[in-house]
Amino acid sequence: MPIEITVKGNETSSEYKAGIQLKEFFNKSISKDVSGEILIACNVTLFGQEVKDIDIVVIGSFEKGFKEKLKFRPRGEDEYVTRNVYFTNFCFAIELKNHQVKDVSIGKLNNILVTYNGRKHDVTYQSEKQKYSLHRYLKNIDEVGAYVYI
Repeated sequence: MPIEITVKGNETSSEYKAGIQLKEFFNKSISKDVSGEILIACNVTLFGQEVKDIDIVVIGSFEKGFKEKLKFRPRGEDEYVTRNVYFTNFCFAIELKNHQVKDVSIGKLNNILVTYNGRKHDVTYQSEKQKYSLHRYLKNIDEVGAYVYI
């Protein structure tokens, strides 16, 4: 059975529209012989967390996993390498920005900055905070045996 991809959220939001584009990307990129499911949840609120709003949360699980050749630069290395990476499941958060290229820059620490009202905003730091809020939220749900409704 092929992969099942579900997009949930406010269908009129820009986040939902981006979620639909992400679904199309997954449909084109993941082999038809891979089975499993992916949930793309848009406009997620994590009650009780320091950072409670996340534009898109993507959670996926593959029944038998699959491998993909990916190009990346290992930490502390200067050169890029291509290696097989094996996926069985994943979870990540996406922060959407609607800025022009002139308003996006790279900081001294290779962090991404966007300009709001003439001031630089560190979206790398924002994204890191979202990651840890999502991790704590899911861990807390697991510990109390609660369910997530999206």
